[in-house]
Amino acid sequence: MLYLLFIVTIILFLSTYYICNRDILAPSVLCCIMYIISIMFAVLNIKNWGIDYQTKTFGIMVTAIIAFIIPSLLFYIRPSMAKSKRNDNTSLTAIVCDNKILIICLIIDILITAYYFKEVNRISILGGNNMGVAGMFSYYRFYTANNADAETLSTLANQMLKLGRSFGFVALFIFMYNNQIDKNMKRDKLLIPFIILAALQNIIGEGRGYILWLVCFGFTTAYIVNMKKYSWKKSLAFKYIKIGAIALIVVFIAFYLLKYLVRVGNTVNSILDYIGYYAGGSVQNFNLYIQDPPASSKTIWGQESFMGIYSTLEKFKLVDLSGVYLTNSNLEFRQSNGVAIGNVYGAIRRYYNDFGIGGVIVLQMIASTFFNTFYYCLKKASNNHSKFIYLFYAYLFYHVYELPIDDTFFKNFISFNMITTFIVLYIVYYIFTNVKITTRLRIICRIKNRT
Repeated sequence: MLYLLFIVTIILFLSTYYICNRDILAPSVLCCIMYIISIMFAVLNIKNWGIDYQTKTFGIMVTAIIAFIIPSLLFYIRPSMAKSKRNDNTSLTAIVCDNKILIICLIIDILITAYYFKEVNRISILGGNNMGVAGMFSYYRFYTANNADAETLSTLANQMLKLGRSFGFVALFIFMYNNQIDKNMKRDKLLIPFIILAALQNIIGEGRGYILWLVCFGFTTAYIVNMKKYSWKKSLAFKYIKIGAIALIVVFIAFYLLKYLVRVGNTVNSILDYIGYYAGGSVQNFNLYIQDPPASSKTIWGQESFMGIYSTLEKFKLVDLSGVYLTNSNLEFRQSNGVAIGNVYGAIRRYYNDFGIGGVIVLQMIASTFFNTFYYCLKKASNNHSKFIYLFYAYLFYHVYELPIDDTFFKNFISFNMITTFIVLYIVYYIFTNVKITTRLRIICRIKNRT
Protein backbone atom coordinates (compact mmCIF):
# COMPACT_ATOMS: atom_id res chain seq x y z
CA MET A 1 0.00 0.00 0.00
CA LEU A 2 2.91 2.35 0.60
CA TYR A 3 4.03 1.99 -3.03
CA LEU A 4 0.48 2.73 -4.12
CA LEU A 5 0.39 5.80 -1.87
CA PHE A 6 3.62 7.01 -3.48
CA ILE A 7 2.18 6.55 -7.00
CA VAL A 8 -1.15 8.20 -6.13
CA THR A 9 0.64 11.19 -4.57
CA ILE A 10 2.74 11.64 -7.72
CA ILE A 11 -0.42 11.53 -9.84
CA LEU A 12 -2.02 14.14 -7.57
CA PHE A 13 1.09 16.30 -7.90
CA LEU A 14 1.15 16.13 -11.70
CA SER A 15 -2.57 16.93 -11.89
CA THR A 16 -2.29 19.84 -9.47
CA TYR A 17 0.87 21.13 -11.13
CA TYR A 18 -0.96 21.33 -14.46
CA ILE A 19 -4.10 22.87 -12.96
CA CYS A 20 -2.05 25.51 -11.10
CA ASN A 21 -0.27 26.64 -14.29
CA ARG A 22 3.02 24.91 -13.45
CA ASP A 23 3.52 27.04 -10.34
CA ILE A 24 5.64 24.92 -7.97
CA LEU A 25 4.91 27.13 -4.96
CA ALA A 26 1.17 27.17 -5.41
CA PRO A 27 0.11 25.86 -1.96
CA SER A 28 -1.49 22.65 -3.24
CA VAL A 29 1.45 21.85 -5.53
CA LEU A 30 3.98 22.31 -2.71
CA CYS A 31 1.81 20.18 -0.42
CA CYS A 32 2.06 17.29 -2.90
CA ILE A 33 5.81 17.80 -3.36
CA MET A 34 6.49 17.63 0.37
CA TYR A 35 4.41 14.47 0.79
CA ILE A 36 6.19 12.87 -2.17
CA ILE A 37 9.56 13.54 -0.51
CA SER A 38 8.41 12.18 2.83
CA ILE A 39 6.76 9.08 1.38
CA MET A 40 9.80 8.42 -0.84
CA PHE A 41 12.08 8.18 2.19
CA ALA A 42 9.58 5.86 3.88
CA VAL A 43 9.58 3.65 0.76
CA LEU A 44 13.39 3.49 0.88
CA ASN A 45 13.11 2.17 4.44
CA ILE A 46 10.36 -0.42 3.95
CA LYS A 47 12.62 -3.35 4.81
CA ASN A 48 14.66 -1.56 7.46
CA TRP A 49 11.57 -0.41 9.34
CA GLY A 50 9.46 -3.48 8.53
CA ILE A 51 6.64 -1.32 7.16
CA ASP A 52 3.24 -2.98 6.73
CA TYR A 53 1.23 -0.03 5.49
CA GLN A 54 -2.45 -0.28 6.34
CA THR A 55 -5.34 0.32 3.94
CA LYS A 56 -6.98 2.58 6.52
CA THR A 57 -3.85 4.73 6.79
CA PHE A 58 -3.67 4.93 3.00
CA GLY A 59 -7.28 6.15 2.84
CA ILE A 60 -6.73 8.82 5.49
CA MET A 61 -3.54 10.12 3.84
CA VAL A 62 -5.04 10.34 0.34
CA THR A 63 -8.19 12.00 1.70
CA ALA A 64 -6.09 14.57 3.59
CA ILE A 65 -4.01 15.48 0.54
CA ILE A 66 -7.08 15.78 -1.70
CA ALA A 67 -8.80 17.93 0.95
CA PHE A 68 -5.87 20.36 0.78
CA ILE A 69 -5.98 20.39 -3.05
CA ILE A 70 -9.72 21.03 -3.47
CA PRO A 71 -9.79 24.75 -2.42
CA SER A 72 -7.10 25.56 -4.99
CA LEU A 73 -9.47 24.52 -7.78
CA LEU A 74 -11.56 27.62 -7.07
CA PHE A 75 -8.56 29.83 -7.84
CA TYR A 76 -7.38 28.11 -11.02
CA ILE A 77 -10.33 26.43 -12.76
CA ARG A 78 -12.64 29.46 -12.78
CA PRO A 79 -11.38 31.81 -15.55
CA SER A 80 -11.98 34.99 -13.53
CA MET A 81 -9.88 33.65 -10.67
CA ALA A 82 -7.20 31.99 -12.76
CA LYS A 83 -6.28 35.29 -14.42
CA SER A 84 -4.71 36.58 -11.23
CA LYS A 85 -1.64 37.98 -12.92
CA ARG A 86 -1.64 41.67 -13.58
CA ASN A 87 0.39 43.93 -15.77
CA ASP A 88 2.38 46.25 -13.54
CA ASN A 89 4.77 48.66 -15.17
CA THR A 90 6.26 49.65 -11.83
CA SER A 91 9.66 47.99 -11.50
CA LEU A 92 10.80 46.45 -8.24
CA THR A 93 13.62 48.31 -6.51
CA ALA A 94 16.17 47.13 -3.97
CA ILE A 95 15.66 47.80 -0.26
CA VAL A 96 18.42 50.01 1.12
CA CYS A 97 19.06 49.88 4.88
CA ASP A 98 20.97 52.42 6.91
CA ASN A 99 24.25 50.85 8.08
CA LYS A 100 24.22 52.74 11.38
CA ILE A 101 20.80 51.28 12.21
CA LEU A 102 21.99 47.80 11.25
CA ILE A 103 25.06 48.08 13.49
CA ILE A 104 22.96 49.17 16.48
CA CYS A 105 20.50 46.33 15.91
CA LEU A 106 23.36 43.86 15.45
CA ILE A 107 24.82 44.80 18.84
CA ILE A 108 21.38 44.23 20.40
CA ASP A 109 21.12 40.86 18.60
CA ILE A 110 24.53 39.75 19.89
CA LEU A 111 23.50 40.67 23.45
CA ILE A 112 20.24 38.72 23.02
CA THR A 113 22.17 35.66 21.83
CA ALA A 114 24.58 35.86 24.78
CA TYR A 115 21.73 36.22 27.29
CA TYR A 116 19.81 33.35 25.70
CA PHE A 117 22.91 31.14 25.82
CA LYS A 118 23.28 31.92 29.54
CA GLU A 119 19.62 31.11 30.26
CA VAL A 120 19.65 27.84 28.34
CA ASN A 121 22.82 26.76 30.13
CA ARG A 122 21.25 27.59 33.51
CA ILE A 123 18.12 25.56 32.76
CA SER A 124 20.16 22.66 31.37
CA ILE A 125 21.99 22.44 34.71
CA LEU A 126 18.60 22.15 36.43
CA GLY A 127 17.95 19.26 34.05
CA GLY A 128 21.08 17.44 35.21
CA ASN A 129 23.71 18.75 32.82
CA ASN A 130 27.16 18.10 34.24
CA MET A 131 29.01 18.25 30.93
CA GLY A 132 29.18 22.01 30.51
CA VAL A 133 28.56 23.44 27.06
CA ALA A 134 28.98 19.99 25.47
CA GLY A 135 25.79 18.73 27.16
CA MET A 136 23.87 21.99 27.34
CA PHE A 137 21.84 21.61 24.16
CA SER A 138 20.62 18.06 24.69
CA TYR A 139 19.92 18.41 28.43
CA TYR A 140 17.96 21.61 27.90
CA ARG A 141 15.95 20.10 25.06
CA PHE A 142 15.00 16.88 26.84
CA TYR A 143 14.41 18.53 30.23
CA THR A 144 11.96 21.11 28.85
CA ALA A 145 10.33 18.74 26.33
CA ASN A 146 9.62 15.81 28.63
CA ASN A 147 8.97 17.42 31.99
CA ALA A 148 5.66 19.21 32.51
CA ASP A 149 7.02 20.90 35.64
CA ALA A 150 10.32 21.98 34.08
CA GLU A 151 11.45 25.55 34.55
CA THR A 152 11.16 27.40 31.26
CA LEU A 153 12.54 30.63 29.88
CA SER A 154 11.34 33.80 31.55
CA THR A 155 8.90 36.13 29.79
CA LEU A 156 11.76 38.58 29.23
CA ALA A 157 13.95 35.91 27.63
CA ASN A 158 11.10 34.76 25.38
CA GLN A 159 10.39 38.28 24.16
CA MET A 160 14.08 38.96 23.57
CA LEU A 161 14.33 35.72 21.62
CA LYS A 162 11.31 36.76 19.56
CA LEU A 163 13.11 40.01 18.73
CA GLY A 164 16.30 38.14 17.82
CA ARG A 165 14.42 35.81 15.48
CA SER A 166 12.64 38.76 13.91
CA PHE A 167 16.01 40.34 13.18
CA GLY A 168 17.02 37.14 11.40
CA PHE A 169 13.86 36.72 9.32
CA VAL A 170 13.71 40.38 8.28
CA ALA A 171 17.41 40.43 7.39
CA LEU A 172 17.02 37.23 5.36
CA PHE A 173 13.98 38.64 3.57
CA ILE A 174 15.77 41.85 2.58
CA PHE A 175 18.88 39.91 1.55
CA MET A 176 16.94 37.46 -0.66
CA TYR A 177 14.70 40.20 -2.05
CA ASN A 178 17.64 42.37 -3.05
CA ASN A 179 19.49 39.37 -4.42
CA GLN A 180 16.75 38.89 -7.02
CA ILE A 181 16.47 42.60 -7.91
CA ASP A 182 19.95 44.08 -7.69
CA LYS A 183 22.69 41.84 -6.29
CA ASN A 184 25.13 43.97 -4.30
CA MET A 185 27.07 42.26 -1.49
CA LYS A 186 28.77 45.48 -0.45
CA ARG A 187 25.38 47.01 0.28
CA ASP A 188 23.85 43.93 1.94
CA LYS A 189 26.80 42.36 3.79
CA LEU A 190 25.67 43.64 7.20
CA LEU A 191 22.48 41.58 6.88
CA ILE A 192 24.36 38.27 6.95
CA PRO A 193 25.35 38.33 10.68
CA PHE A 194 21.64 38.61 11.63
CA ILE A 195 20.89 35.44 9.66
CA ILE A 196 23.79 33.57 11.28
CA LEU A 197 22.74 34.70 14.77
CA ALA A 198 19.14 33.59 14.14
CA ALA A 199 20.38 30.12 13.19
CA LEU A 200 22.67 30.05 16.24
CA GLN A 201 19.86 31.04 18.60
CA ASN A 202 17.77 28.15 17.35
CA ILE A 203 20.60 25.64 17.64
CA ILE A 204 21.16 26.75 21.23
CA GLY A 205 17.63 26.17 22.43
CA GLU A 206 15.41 24.20 20.09
CA GLY A 207 17.53 21.98 17.91
CA ARG A 208 17.35 22.64 14.19
CA GLY A 209 13.72 23.22 13.29
CA TYR A 210 14.03 26.97 12.85
CA ILE A 211 16.99 26.52 10.50
CA LEU A 212 14.69 24.61 8.14
CA TRP A 213 12.15 27.41 8.59
CA LEU A 214 14.78 30.01 7.60
CA VAL A 215 15.73 27.99 4.50
CA CYS A 216 12.10 27.57 3.41
CA PHE A 217 11.43 31.24 4.13
CA GLY A 218 14.39 32.36 2.01
CA PHE A 219 13.46 30.01 -0.83
CA THR A 220 9.84 31.25 -0.84
CA THR A 221 10.93 34.89 -0.80
CA ALA A 222 13.30 34.42 -3.74
CA TYR A 223 10.64 32.60 -5.79
CA ILE A 224 7.87 35.14 -5.16
CA VAL A 225 10.11 38.14 -5.90
CA ASN A 226 11.31 36.55 -9.14
CA MET A 227 7.76 35.80 -10.20
CA LYS A 228 6.70 39.36 -9.35
CA LYS A 229 9.63 40.65 -11.39
CA TYR A 230 8.24 38.87 -14.45
CA SER A 231 4.61 39.73 -13.59
CA TRP A 232 3.92 36.00 -12.98
CA LYS A 233 4.22 35.37 -16.74
CA LYS A 234 7.37 33.29 -16.73
CA SER A 235 7.60 29.70 -15.50
CA LEU A 236 10.55 29.30 -13.16
CA ALA A 237 9.65 25.77 -12.09
CA PHE A 238 12.71 23.92 -13.43
CA LYS A 239 15.15 26.52 -12.11
CA TYR A 240 13.68 26.47 -8.62
CA ILE A 241 13.28 22.70 -8.52
CA LYS A 242 17.07 22.51 -8.96
CA ILE A 243 17.64 25.20 -6.33
CA GLY A 244 15.21 23.52 -3.94
CA ALA A 245 16.85 20.11 -4.41
CA ILE A 246 20.30 21.55 -3.69
CA ALA A 247 18.99 23.45 -0.65
CA LEU A 248 17.34 20.28 0.66
CA ILE A 249 20.56 18.30 0.34
CA VAL A 250 22.54 21.03 2.12
CA VAL A 251 19.96 21.16 4.95
CA PHE A 252 20.03 17.40 5.45
CA ILE A 253 23.84 17.36 5.57
CA ALA A 254 23.79 20.25 8.05
CA PHE A 255 21.22 18.39 10.18
CA TYR A 256 23.40 15.30 10.17
CA LEU A 257 26.50 17.24 11.24
CA LEU A 258 24.60 19.15 13.92
CA LYS A 259 23.42 15.93 15.56
CA TYR A 260 26.84 15.69 17.22
CA LEU A 261 26.24 19.10 18.76
CA VAL A 262 22.61 18.79 19.87
CA ARG A 263 22.95 15.03 20.44
CA VAL A 264 19.61 14.12 18.88
CA GLY A 265 19.40 10.95 16.78
CA ASN A 266 22.93 9.81 17.64
CA THR A 267 21.85 6.18 17.42
CA VAL A 268 21.52 6.62 13.64
CA ASN A 269 24.94 6.31 12.00
CA SER A 270 24.46 6.44 8.22
CA ILE A 271 23.63 9.84 6.75
CA LEU A 272 21.00 8.21 4.49
CA ASP A 273 19.41 6.48 7.49
CA TYR A 274 19.48 9.77 9.35
CA ILE A 275 17.76 11.65 6.51
CA GLY A 276 15.18 8.88 6.31
CA TYR A 277 14.65 9.15 10.08
CA TYR A 278 13.69 12.82 9.76
CA ALA A 279 12.10 12.98 6.33
CA GLY A 280 10.18 9.70 6.26
CA GLY A 281 9.69 8.69 9.88
CA SER A 282 6.39 10.55 10.14
CA VAL A 283 4.82 8.35 7.44
CA GLN A 284 5.50 5.13 9.36
CA ASN A 285 4.77 6.71 12.73
CA PHE A 286 1.31 7.72 11.57
CA ASN A 287 0.78 4.20 10.23
CA LEU A 288 1.80 2.76 13.61
CA TYR A 289 -0.50 5.25 15.34
CA ILE A 290 -3.47 4.04 13.26
CA GLN A 291 -2.61 0.41 14.09
CA ASP A 292 -1.95 1.03 17.77
CA PRO A 293 -3.23 4.38 19.06
CA PRO A 294 -2.16 5.34 22.57
CA ALA A 295 -4.54 5.08 25.47
CA SER A 296 -6.86 8.08 25.37
CA SER A 297 -5.47 11.02 27.31
CA LYS A 298 -7.87 13.64 26.01
CA THR A 299 -8.83 16.16 28.63
CA ILE A 300 -10.05 19.04 26.45
CA TRP A 301 -11.58 19.37 22.98
CA GLY A 302 -8.96 19.83 20.24
CA GLN A 303 -6.10 19.20 22.66
CA GLU A 304 -3.42 18.41 20.08
CA SER A 305 -4.54 20.76 17.30
CA PHE A 306 -5.52 23.95 19.11
CA MET A 307 -2.72 24.48 21.59
CA GLY A 308 -2.21 28.07 20.50
CA ILE A 309 -5.86 28.95 21.06
CA TYR A 310 -5.94 27.37 24.51
CA SER A 311 -2.67 29.02 25.47
CA THR A 312 -4.13 32.40 24.48
CA LEU A 313 -7.36 31.81 26.40
CA GLU A 314 -5.39 30.79 29.47
CA LYS A 315 -3.15 33.84 29.17
CA PHE A 316 -6.23 36.06 29.47
CA LYS A 317 -7.67 33.83 32.20
CA LEU A 318 -10.67 32.85 30.09
CA VAL A 319 -10.11 29.16 30.80
CA ASP A 320 -8.49 27.29 33.65
CA LEU A 321 -5.99 24.73 32.44
CA SER A 322 -4.24 24.18 35.73
CA GLY A 323 -3.21 20.57 35.99
CA VAL A 324 -3.73 20.00 32.27
CA TYR A 325 -0.54 19.25 30.36
CA LEU A 326 -1.35 20.15 26.77
CA THR A 327 0.19 17.87 24.18
CA ASN A 328 2.54 19.93 22.05
CA SER A 329 5.30 18.44 19.91
CA ASN A 330 5.90 15.84 22.60
CA LEU A 331 3.92 12.97 21.18
CA GLU A 332 4.79 9.39 22.02
CA PHE A 333 8.08 7.97 20.71
CA ARG A 334 7.87 4.82 18.62
CA GLN A 335 10.03 2.06 17.20
CA SER A 336 9.50 0.14 14.00
CA ASN A 337 11.17 -3.24 13.55
CA GLY A 338 13.44 -2.37 16.47
CA VAL A 339 14.50 0.92 14.90
CA ALA A 340 13.73 4.16 16.77
CA ILE A 341 11.94 6.55 14.39
CA GLY A 342 11.10 9.37 16.78
CA ASN A 343 7.83 11.04 17.69
CA VAL A 344 6.95 12.94 14.51
CA TYR A 345 3.62 11.99 12.89
CA GLY A 346 2.68 14.77 10.49
CA ALA A 347 -0.07 17.36 10.86
CA ILE A 348 -2.77 14.82 10.00
CA ARG A 349 -2.15 12.89 13.23
CA ARG A 350 -3.21 15.85 15.37
CA TYR A 351 -6.36 16.50 13.35
CA TYR A 352 -7.34 12.83 13.25
CA ASN A 353 -6.65 12.26 16.95
CA ASP A 354 -8.83 15.22 17.95
CA PHE A 355 -11.66 15.10 15.40
CA GLY A 356 -11.46 11.98 13.25
CA ILE A 357 -11.54 11.93 9.44
CA GLY A 358 -14.11 14.72 9.29
CA GLY A 359 -11.77 16.99 11.22
CA VAL A 360 -8.90 16.11 8.90
CA ILE A 361 -10.95 17.19 5.86
CA VAL A 362 -12.26 20.40 7.43
CA LEU A 363 -8.96 21.59 8.92
CA GLN A 364 -7.01 20.79 5.75
CA MET A 365 -9.52 22.74 3.66
CA ILE A 366 -9.47 25.71 6.05
CA ALA A 367 -5.65 25.95 5.93
CA SER A 368 -5.60 25.48 2.15
CA THR A 369 -8.25 28.17 1.60
CA PHE A 370 -6.24 30.60 3.72
CA PHE A 371 -2.97 30.05 1.85
CA ASN A 372 -4.55 29.98 -1.60
CA THR A 373 -6.42 33.23 -0.88
CA PHE A 374 -3.27 34.90 0.46
CA TYR A 375 -1.26 33.69 -2.55
CA TYR A 376 -3.93 34.98 -4.94
CA CYS A 377 -3.80 38.40 -3.26
CA LEU A 378 0.00 38.47 -3.62
CA LYS A 379 -0.36 37.91 -7.35
CA LYS A 380 -2.90 40.71 -7.64
CA ALA A 381 -0.92 43.17 -5.50
CA SER A 382 0.81 46.07 -7.21
CA ASN A 383 4.59 46.32 -7.05
CA ASN A 384 4.02 49.54 -5.11
CA HIS A 385 2.34 47.58 -2.35
CA SER A 386 4.21 47.19 0.94
CA LYS A 387 6.82 44.47 0.62
CA PHE A 388 6.04 43.37 4.16
CA ILE A 389 3.12 41.35 2.80
CA TYR A 390 5.63 39.12 0.96
CA LEU A 391 7.63 38.69 4.16
CA PHE A 392 4.61 37.72 6.22
CA TYR A 393 3.33 35.26 3.63
CA ALA A 394 6.74 33.58 3.34
CA TYR A 395 6.85 33.36 7.15
CA LEU A 396 3.43 31.69 7.44
CA PHE A 397 3.92 29.52 4.35
CA TYR A 398 6.27 27.30 6.34
CA HIS A 399 3.16 25.38 7.42
CA VAL A 400 2.84 23.88 3.93
CA TYR A 401 6.49 22.78 3.91
CA GLU A 402 5.97 21.28 7.36
CA LEU A 403 2.71 19.40 6.65
CA PRO A 404 4.26 15.89 6.47
CA ILE A 405 6.19 16.63 9.69
CA ASP A 406 3.81 18.51 11.97
CA ASP A 407 1.13 21.19 12.11
CA THR A 408 2.11 24.82 12.66
CA PHE A 409 -0.98 26.64 11.39
CA PHE A 410 -3.57 25.68 14.01
CA LYS A 411 -1.12 24.73 16.75
CA ASN A 412 1.08 27.82 16.62
CA PHE A 413 -0.12 30.50 14.21
CA ILE A 414 -3.63 30.95 15.60
CA SER A 415 -2.59 32.40 18.93
CA PHE A 416 -1.80 35.59 20.82
CA ASN A 417 1.86 34.74 20.41
CA MET A 418 1.43 35.01 16.63
CA ILE A 419 -0.11 38.45 17.01
CA THR A 420 2.86 39.69 19.02
CA THR A 421 5.23 38.02 16.56
CA PHE A 422 3.54 39.86 13.70
CA ILE A 423 3.90 43.16 15.54
CA VAL A 424 7.58 42.60 16.31
CA LEU A 425 8.29 41.49 12.73
CA TYR A 426 6.65 44.63 11.38
CA ILE A 427 8.47 46.94 13.80
CA VAL A 428 11.84 45.40 12.91
CA TYR A 429 10.99 45.57 9.19
CA TYR A 430 9.99 49.23 9.53
CA ILE A 431 13.19 50.08 11.43
CA PHE A 432 15.39 48.30 8.88
CA THR A 433 13.70 49.86 5.86
CA ASN A 434 12.60 53.33 6.99
CA VAL A 435 14.61 54.58 9.95
CA LYS A 436 17.90 56.32 9.17
CA ILE A 437 20.42 58.07 11.38
CA THR A 438 21.43 61.25 9.60
CA THR A 439 21.44 65.03 9.95
CA ARG A 440 18.30 67.09 9.61
CA LEU A 441 19.78 68.84 6.61
CA ARG A 442 20.25 65.59 4.74
CA ILE A 443 16.70 64.51 5.58
CA ILE A 444 15.37 67.72 4.09
CA CYS A 445 17.47 67.16 0.98
CA ARG A 446 16.01 63.68 0.57
CA ILE A 447 12.48 64.99 0.82
CA LYS A 448 13.21 67.64 -1.81
CA ASN A 449 14.79 65.08 -4.12
CA ARG A 450 11.71 62.87 -3.89
CA THR A 451 9.39 65.67 -4.82
